[in-house]
Amino acid sequence: MIFHKLNVVLYGLIFLIAGCFESPSTKEEPVETPDPREPVYDYYSLKISDQYHPMGIPVGTVAQNEISGLAWSRNCEDRIWAINDNDPFLFLLDSGTAEIVCVYHMENVSNTDWEAISIGKGIDELNTLYIADIGNNNLTRIKLGIYRISEPECQCDSVKTHRIKPDFDLLEFVYPDGSHDAEAIFVDDETLDIYIISKEKSRSGVYLFPYPQNCDDPDTLIYLGSLPFPFTVDVDYSIEEGILLLKTYDQIFLWEYATDKKIFDLIFDTPVNAPYNPIELQGESICISPDGYFTLSEKVFDIEPILYRYNRKLN
Repeated sequence: MIFHKLNVVLYGLIFLIAGCFESPSTKEEPVETPDPREPVYDYYSLKISDQYHPMGIPVGTVAQNEISGLAWSRNCEDRIWAINDNDPFLFLLDSGTAEIVCVYHMENVSNTDWEAISIGKGIDELNTLYIADIGNNNLTRIKLGIYRISEPECQCDSVKTHRIKPDFDLLEFVYPDGSHDAEAIFVDDETLDIYIISKEKSRSGVYLFPYPQNCDDPDTLIYLGSLPFPFTVDVDYSIEEGILLLKTYDQIFLWEYATDKKIFDLIFDTPVNAPYNPIELQGESICISPDGYFTLSEKVFDIEPILYRYNRKLN
């Protein structure tokens, strides 16, 4: 973790002693994993949510061609974290212009195929980024991993590129049922459980990476079931906004959070569609903001990647 307060030494000692294994105060007692579920519904006949305006508003062109994940910043006002699948960089986007306001070069971290980024609470209750090195197009990777680092503080000054040496956990895992490609993760703030949704040609597999994750040896994920649509490319969950959004290449699915329901139950309910217009040719990223959500495509056929904003309707 990156520590920015005077008690950095104390936090560091606590982390070394208990880091990956100490449960947060909000952690509930473990619940029994339910039998795998396989819901069936016509995902092209779902009703469209009326919470959002039907058209995406183009914010601006992003000066990176292969952004593979987005996450709304909690430390930097009106900013979005972005990653690509080539370099160990964090890009901080201005949500009002799509400009890359600064770049963080993460030293001692590798990028085999970063495909997703999520934000949540870490074991020290600080805002934490989860960077998922889980791309596996050829299904040749057996052991995959997620970097867990404290969210950097804003350093957007005249120097646009910053080199950082983050203290991080590498949370490695294997699937219980063979190799999978995946581009979507989210974190449950209440439990620190990580959810991974695979990118399949038929149904999308849902896997649980339960807290506390092991920092020393790979964990085996828990298979929870599958969703009836293919090609899941991103997902985002916000307990503050009370929604879960999941993106495929041509649709966005929306589940509204219910306080009496666990996340691993909610995701197997029948969702509604959230507006996705225009549909991006290679739209691989989505993130929830306080007043809506954003989508972003990779560059394809010389079409520049444009950040789109979907506004929530005012009551």
